[in-house]
Amino acid sequence: MRTIGVILLIIFLNVVPSTAQTWEAEVFGGASGYIGDINPVRVYKVTDPAYGVAIKRNFDGFWSASLNAIHGRIQGNDADANNQFQRNRNLSFFSTLTEVSAMVEFNFLNYLPGTERPINHHRVTPFLFLGVGGVFFSPRAIYQGKEYELQTYETEGSQYSLGSITIPYGVGVRYNIKRNWSVSFKVGYRKTFTDYLDDVSGLYPVILSNGKAIALSDRSGEVNGGHNIGFPGTQRGDLSGSDAYMFAGFGIAYTFVNHRCFTFQKK
Repeated sequence: MRTIGVILLIIFLNVVPSTAQTWEAEVFGGASGYIGDINPVRVYKVTDPAYGVAIKRNFDGFWSASLNAIHGRIQGNDADANNQFQRNRNLSFFSTLTEVSAMVEFNFLNYLPGTERPINHHRVTPFLFLGVGGVFFSPRAIYQGKEYELQTYETEGSQYSLGSITIPYGVGVRYNIKRNWSVSFKVGYRKTFTDYLDDVSGLYPVILSNGKAIALSDRSGEVNGGHNIGFPGTQRGDLSGSDAYMFAGFGIAYTFVNHRCFTFQKK
């Protein structure tokens, strides 16, 4: 995972053809959300702020590739759930997320800001994006007024990595305000290859030797009159596979134009 940024940069530079038209820099601000064992159904729910930056190379008015870095925060709490199992389970977490990724974008309409716009170029367009990246996370919880890093306590009896490959995909719309300046709104989901964004995955462990680990693994007694429901080997997570997360928000971009690339004059 430490080399993911270098790998993505190499991929990014090698897929960009020499005939590329423009470079673009973007800043992003919005919100982040999470979908997993503590929030299994509300896939549209965002809870915390997120921000990021990107550099992009526009091949033409339809295709581009970008290198992105984004940081956000996610959280979940069984107390907010609609079903009784989760409320009785009484788990919660929060975590920062740092993602680096390389993406390909496709504009539905011919769109290339920063140029004298020919008649077939559009000022606004919807777009799709798809990519690959890496995400780093660190689930934590507040217990008896103190913050704990959950991974170190092995609350399900096993260790797991605090990084994962991620597959970003989503949709958006962008608008060329004037010449080199554009704004966009986008919503992007991320498929991960970990079920531990929230420190919850499978079963209650059979053996935990650390007293604090036992308390963090099964917090059901706090809302069930001191009676814990987490019997060893019984269901703790939703057993459904990997967690996911999302970012939604606005971007402001500036396009750097090499005017020598454009030949819009009629022959």
